[in-house]
Amino acid sequence: HQWLDHYLLGEDNGIDTRKRVNTIVLNTRKRESYDDFPVHDTTAVFNLNPEPGTQGGSLDEDSTPATEETLSFDTTGFITFGGWVTGALDHSSRILDLAKAEDRYGLMFKSQTLSSPLHLRGEAKVKISALTQDKAQYFAYLFFLNPETGKANWVGHAPFSCHNSEGCGLNPGEPEEITLDFYWTAVDLPAGSQVLLVIYSNDPDYWRYATSPETSTVIMGPEHPAVLEMPLVSVPAKFDDPVITEEDMSRSANGSGGNFDGGNGAGAFGWWMLLPTLLFMARRRAR
Repeated sequence: HQWLDHYLLGEDNGIDTRKRVNTIVLNTRKRESYDDFPVHDTTAVFNLNPEPGTQGGSLDEDSTPATEETLSFDTTGFITFGGWVTGALDHSSRILDLAKAEDRYGLMFKSQTLSSPLHLRGEAKVKISALTQDKAQYFAYLFFLNPETGKANWVGHAPFSCHNSEGCGLNPGEPEEITLDFYWTAVDLPAGSQVLLVIYSNDPDYWRYATSPETSTVIMGPEHPAVLEMPLVSVPAKFDDPVITEEDMSRSANGSGGNFDGGNGAGAFGWWMLLPTLLFMARRRAR
């Protein structure tokens, strides 16, 4: 309403001087202001270096594979996913326990322990070469991992579907470079953690086609480099908004004063709102 107050009522409330980008860092709840998109000033590039005999490898500054590696995985299961509506409400999908992850369903790559935090601000990308087929699906999930507990916190995800009608998968058996684009986000990956990238081909949050292949194959090596690109800011900007209120400042990224552990009122309210829908679906199935 500040825009209406300024332009219709002539109120000098500063709305015409505010910066174009205001964001909330998801895991710290800090607010930041930037002049315009894109906000990042550098891009960190991690090479996906497969470790022979495993379903994954390391994330490094340099590309080290001396030979081409062929990595295949089962697409009938999954390693992680967003958790449907319930997972989004109680935030349970934000944690991945590596001890429970089944790598036969995908690939996992870890960086060295971070000596300083990474301030992700923007759209990360993963570029890989795959033996694509029509209706094949690929998903990349990004986490920061606590190496002491083996628990990883969700940063973001990137979906990709291959369709012959869109020019993908037209040459079966030949590696094709694909790019998985993450959604724009603001997350601080803390010092002492590791960057964790998970790639797989079956996400229950997305429609799976009846003809989707049951195996996915990715090629990595000197001729088919695979990289993770993360747009970063060197120094997070200060919050600078002339019109935001103290009430707005007290809210977290999910609209309440709570954090992402699922113990806030928003999660409980969401469950109560969801209950009638679940009961209705159960009655229909019983019939």
